[in-house]
Amino acid sequence: MDDENLAEPMDIDDNRSSWKSPSEQLHHWQMNRRKLAFSTVGTPDYIAPEVLLKKGYGMECDWWSLGAIMYEMLVGYPPFYSDDPITTCRKIVHWKNHLKFPEDAKLTIEAKDLICRLLCDVEHRLGTGGAYQIKAHPWFKDVVWDRLYEMEAAFKPEVNGELDTQNFMKFDELDPPIPGKRGSGPSRKMLLTPKDLSFVGYTYKNFDAVKGGLHDAQRLSMKQPPIDVLNGTGGDYTTELIGNDAEMQMVAVSGDPMLP
Repeated sequence: MDDENLAEPMDIDDNRSSWKSPSEQLHHWQMNRRKLAFSTVGTPDYIAPEVLLKKGYGMECDWWSLGAIMYEMLVGYPPFYSDDPITTCRKIVHWKNHLKFPEDAKLTIEAKDLICRLLCDVEHRLGTGGAYQIKAHPWFKDVVWDRLYEMEAAFKPEVNGELDTQNFMKFDELDPPIPGKRGSGPSRKMLLTPKDLSFVGYTYKNFDAVKGGLHDAQRLSMKQPPIDVLNGTGGDYTTELIGNDAEMQMVAVSGDPMLP
């Protein structure tokens, strides 16, 4: 993939009337984020385009992630959000066409400028020359970096203990997936020591032993979508969970549907 391919417009309806309002988009994103908590797919919302395109990258990709997180904190949802992770990846790769600010989002000029200087090409990205570039941005003009640990926080949450969750947003409870029979064996009863408490809820599977061969293990391993898919020139890919093992396959289907 070259710069000419990246510049090609994507076949997406840019009709603003079809967009969700910020409040609707926020609610929609929150509901889908809860579902992703039980998914092996996860979300690529904060991944820099050079990482997805496998161009080689350094710590400057973290500044892209900072810009995406800043956008989410000020707007309410990630800048390239979509119900489909593959569509999110495409939006990130073609960020010039998809980085927009809602009209009723109350962001200052300085905030928008900082986000745009973080969510951009590597050679123009703020922070590539060093963190001092970000610290010097006008949005941080009231921050005295040398005395950061001495400054009083603008908001001090009241916490009654390690397990106090009163400061977290309330969500409707979702029933977790019903574990298969394999989750009720003796291995589930081995987590008894204090050292094991940190790993409660995590599972490990040796695919070579379970499936009997390296071929199946490689087939089931998670891979980034092919570059031609991210560029919109290849087939569309959707994720499918297989059986109780929640194994992910990338299943090619015809067409190139894109979500708004």
